[in-house]
Amino acid sequence: MVSNFAPVVSANILPLVPFTPLLSTTKTVMDEPIVYPTGSAAKLTAGIVAMAPGQETGWHTHGVPLTGIVLEGELTVDYGNKGTR
Repeated sequence: MVSNFAPVVSANILPLVPFTPLLSTTKTVMDEPIVYPTGSAAKLTAGIVAMAPGQETGWHTHGVPLTGIVLEGELTVDYGNKGTR
C-alpha cells in the first residue's frame, strides 16, 4: 500500500523504523541541476527494471530526472557526446 501520509518525527523521539538514505542530491550524474517541471505537478514513479546481462534498452531519453538503484551487476549509460558512465 502506498500512502501520501508523511509522518512527522520529532527530534526528541527515536523513529520506530530505521531509515537509511541512499541518495540526497540537487544535481544529476551529469552535474545538471534537478528541477521540477513548470506548468504541471511534479510526479515520482518508482519501479523495478530487470535486465539480462548484456541486454540493451536502445537509445532513448527521459523528459524528467531519473534515478535507479542497481541491485546486482553494473549498468553503463551512454550520454551521447557527454560520454558514458
